[in-house]
Amino acid sequence: MIELADVKRKTPRLSLDTPLNARKALGRLIRLRYQGKIESEMFRDIVYGFSSLINYDKLLADLRIEERLTAIENRTAAREASR
Repeated sequence: MIELADVKRKTPRLSLDTPLNARKALGRLIRLRYQGKIESEMFRDIVYGFSSLINYDKLLADLRIEERLTAIENRTAAREASR
């Protein structure tokens, strides 16, 4: 098994700046785990981090949707009030 220090030196940096890059990084980690190059505990910890990142992204998306719905509701209410 590769130790944490070895993984840091031998694996590419995890680019998590876009959903596509995060998905590719997770795929690399899955392949490394499948090949036995990283330990289960490290893999679980990293996947937990990915889960947290995904939940944060979902929250931001939900907040954007809520803002858009509120704007639509306000416009609709203003139109009805002006009638």
